Amino acid sequence: MRKVALWVLMIFALQGCRESETEREREQAVSPSKASVAVIDGAAVVTLEEIARQKGGIATGALQAVNHQRMIRAFGVVLPIQEWVDLRNTYAAAKAQSESAQATVLATQQEYLRLKGLHADDRNISARAVQLAEATFRSDEARAQATREVSLAIERNARQQWGEAVVQAVLTGSPMFTRVTSLEEALVQVSLPAGEESLASLPDTAHIQTSGGASIEASLITRLPRTDPRFQGITLLYRVSRKSFDFVAGVNIPVFLPAGDPISGVNIPAMAVVWWQGKSWVYVETSSGQFIRRELRADLPSFDGWFVNQGFSAEEAIVLKGAQLLLSQELLGQIQMEEGD
Repeated sequence: MRKVALWVLMIFALQGCRESETEREREQAVSPSKASVAVIDGAAVVTLEEIARQKGGIATGALQAVNHQRMIRAFGVVLPIQEWVDLRNTYAAAKAQSESAQATVLATQQEYLRLKGLHADDRNISARAVQLAEATFRSDEARAQATREVSLAIERNARQQWGEAVVQAVLTGSPMFTRVTSLEEALVQVSLPAGEESLASLPDTAHIQTSGGASIEASLITRLPRTDPRFQGITLLYRVSRKSFDFVAGVNIPVFLPAGDPISGVNIPAMAVVWWQGKSWVYVETSSGQFIRRELRADLPSFDGWFVNQGFSAEEAIVLKGAQLLLSQELLGQIQMEEGD
């Protein structure tokens, strides 16, 4: 045990020596002889000699122009397909019954007209037979009308729930209906927050965040003529391929919808940002070896940092690595200037 303890102490001592050496090298890299701070036009400018820049690990990169699309976070739920299956089966049964009743009406109508003609032709058939044929025809006609009303009621109720586009797809057994019921595609109901009115038009594509953190696209089917009582906003229906979709019916999922026109700007990587006095800052290399700290409005997060459309321009060189060292040097230089005064 004593030997193990000695080895641990030796390892920590070696690590401490290496860390101390690294710190000494960095301090030497930004020593007063190789770095300076001056105030120009009200802004502190940090100037580094090349050797200090290299030893301090200062790395820069040019900003690239990008387009940013504002996204609305909506609330998605995976719908069960059974309602579509039941709707089509119920409608098909009602439609078949209606068609059968209509065929019976045609037959009894023809029989009634035949007997009526015979009765009119020198009384070749009794009046009672004609009356019975007419009664049968009228009864079958009423029954056919009732079956038609049943199928029409099914259609009306479906339209109130799903809208015309979905009703036509389901009742006609369209290719989309087949893909959904054969589990090739899933249905996702997307509800916008109440009061969200920034959608100039319905987005053809929605972005669904999967359980693994990836984003997959869903295609718009229609706007539903109903709303989710939990959110009270616009409700849309999307379909998504199940190849990359790992959610089951009833699961709530985050959905992002594009809103408004894309805006132009630049993307600031997260690694370039330093935080001081509750604000975020980025160092810009204004000329070779000269750096100025510029405030970043971190309002629009992107996938790896922040998008900005003011304060920074494309092709500007920003510090990607070593910004914290520049901040330390700037603050130290300001203290020295105040002491010199």
